[in-house]
Amino acid sequence: MRLNEVAHYSRGSIKDLLTQRKTGIDTFIIDKLKALIGGHKVYEFRYENLSSLEGLPHHLKYSLDVSDNKLQSLVGAPKIIDGELNIQDNPIYSLENIHHHIQAVRAINLDLSKINSHVLGLLKIKRLENIYDNIPRASYPKWAKIIQEYIRKDHRSSEDLFECQNVLIEADLDEYAKL
Repeated sequence: MRLNEVAHYSRGSIKDLLTQRKTGIDTFIIDKLKALIGGHKVYEFRYENLSSLEGLPHHLKYSLDVSDNKLQSLVGAPKIIDGELNIQDNPIYSLENIHHHIQAVRAINLDLSKINSHVLGLLKIKRLENIYDNIPRASYPKWAKIIQEYIRKDHRSSEDLFECQNVLIEADLDEYAKL
């Protein structure tokens, strides 16, 4: 599906796209699977004007790119993504309850400077090794630098979550120190 085919949809979901195309999720997902350099595979849903991820399967074996859409939350996202998740260029400002929507993913690419609250849930996501943005690391917001230290720990515990919460609060980042 090309950008011009969906331009007239202003707030659709994956489910809406499937209905419009009269296809099943399996066919649609296979159509969206792209092979990138180095054999890295990604399901690409860029520029689809999506406002919801409803209709995606529970588990994706590769990465998921839903950048450049109208997503305000991750409701309907696959619970398990074996690769990375790219949510850049979406109006997502809070990561409240992210751990309820995504239980396992290797890395998340997001607009770090847009996030203004609730980042502790990142520590509850299994296999998460990295959060990153398309800006130099030196420009990362303070909250991202703090939480990144805890994400990179080999074995995160609930003590790490409480410790990170305290560090965020001590840095006057109380809004970020929430699940």
